Amino acid sequence: MSETTRSFLDEYRNAGQTERLYLYLQYRELRSEFAQVEQDEAAHRQTGSKPRRTRIQTACKVSTWPLFRLMPGLERRCCR
Repeated sequence: MSETTRSFLDEYRNAGQTERLYLYLQYRELRSEFAQVEQDEAAHRQTGSKPRRTRIQTACKVSTWPLFRLMPGLERRCCR
């Protein structure tokens, strides 16, 4: 993984709801990695363990993004 990709993933992990959406839409080639970050965070929430960073806890769940409320089915297509 290149340093640039790693920096984008770190930025995504530390971003809020809106910033994550912008990153997801802007960097199409990194969408699978972004989805993996979301899945990892969801697994941490389900097991009760704390995520590595406190800001991640305040980040939204993917399903609460306004875009997904406007376009039903988009979450399934984007976040497999």
